[in-house]
Amino acid sequence: MKLSSLIRHIPCVQLAGQTDPDIADIQFDSRKAGKGTLFVCVPGLRTDGHLYARDAVSRGAAALLVERPVDIAGTDAAVIQVSDIRNVMARLAVAFYGDPTRELKVIGVTGTNGKTTTTHMIRHLLEHAGRPAGIIGTLGVAYGDFEEKTANTTPESVDLQRYMRLMADRGAAYAVIEASSQALAMGRMNGCRRHLAVFTNLTRDHLDYHSNLKAYADCKAKLFDDSLCPGAGHPIAVVNADDPASDLMVRASRAEVIRYGIRRRADVRAVGIRRTDKGMAFAIAAVNETFEVELPLFGMHNVYNALAASAAALREGLSPAEIREALSGFRGVKGRYQFVQAGQPYRVIVDYAHNPDGLKKLLQTAREHGGKLISVVGCEGDKDKGKRPVMARIAAQYSDRTIFTTDNPHSEDPIRILSDMYKGLDHASCRSKAVIIPDRREAIACALDTARQDPDYSVVIAGKGHETRQWWHGTSIPFDDAEVAAETIRRLEAENAAVVK
Repeated sequence: MKLSSLIRHIPCVQLAGQTDPDIADIQFDSRKAGKGTLFVCVPGLRTDGHLYARDAVSRGAAALLVERPVDIAGTDAAVIQVSDIRNVMARLAVAFYGDPTRELKVIGVTGTNGKTTTTHMIRHLLEHAGRPAGIIGTLGVAYGDFEEKTANTTPESVDLQRYMRLMADRGAAYAVIEASSQALAMGRMNGCRRHLAVFTNLTRDHLDYHSNLKAYADCKAKLFDDSLCPGAGHPIAVVNADDPASDLMVRASRAEVIRYGIRRRADVRAVGIRRTDKGMAFAIAAVNETFEVELPLFGMHNVYNALAASAAALREGLSPAEIREALSGFRGVKGRYQFVQAGQPYRVIVDYAHNPDGLKKLLQTAREHGGKLISVVGCEGDKDKGKRPVMARIAAQYSDRTIFTTDNPHSEDPIRILSDMYKGLDHASCRSKAVIIPDRREAIACALDTARQDPDYSVVIAGKGHETRQWWHGTSIPFDDAEVAAETIRRLEAENAAVVK
């Protein structure tokens, strides 16, 4: 595609260069630039793409998109200067990849907790009904036999459009996308025609990025904003009637609204909720029909996730029978209330809960199994420091014993993070339950050894969930909580058997 054709509809502040090159690719990472690349100099949180303009040109970039002048003297690369580079990048990505959301029904899911499980449930329901759907989110991108890990929950606009083009070309009917607040704030989904937008809930998280809870909520509401893709129509709004922030989501769009919930009046409700030895059972009461569901997942939070997915599926024309059958076969998502079984007689649960509300719901659900509970909890570095003492307090409140340990320290001193957590234990009764073990592997081993000696304990390992690496000062080491737990269980059992002999 000629550069002139690609940029003809964008508001350029300035265009420099005498050439009109063929654009073969769009990149925002100079290391991926090659012949014919349009390199976008995106200012980021940790660095600035403008600093790598010359590097991109040296690798073959034919044009640069910038917000301010860059020094590439002696080259013949074209330079396009704009005032809002992220919004323009999104628009160029839509044009370059042929506007794939014209060919897909995009279902976006936003909220503090439940996005990953809800998107996977929606995809599972659609595919069970014979409607091919791709997924983009925390666990990566998947459609058919294509799978790829992503750096962010919601990829940058260029990658997002590329993935959706791939899905459309391979016959997908839907793209189900986790929409994070940061991605919405940065305009990564600008230009996407949202067919249906789902809101799960709003609680404290990401306040290291957003100035306050209102700003965080306002970013979530962008998923429902009609103006972000002019001419695309109004996305259907599926919102949690029990969450007060739903009103903000509804006000952001002129869409048809479908409310789901348990406590308040809603179009799709769960009634007769009960816990079974395999998960949760309840009836879904919709406008014209009530039908029973058996969900092989535990916890009220998963009832809400199932309601959100079912409300979306009903709106898309799936029958109660299709929904009932599909939900009964949904086996969950890696790192979300994942049971680890390595021959031990006690429960071990790995979960991604990394904010106060998520941790509270996790521990409340785990307590419902009965017996005693020991939790392993950490907090990420370089993230919202204010939630650290809150999470520590919740861990002590809902556990019989708790071990504070590292999560992903990033650039922070792990001991400083743990100290921030410990400040949340303002009562002696809480402090008596807690111990600090900075090494996460040792912390997990300590919890498992406690349960080995007293199988009345259940062990909950919170914070990292599906993650397979632990990040320290820009580097990482392999670390999968479920794998570490299973290996440790087998080692402890082997050591115990050797002592018995």
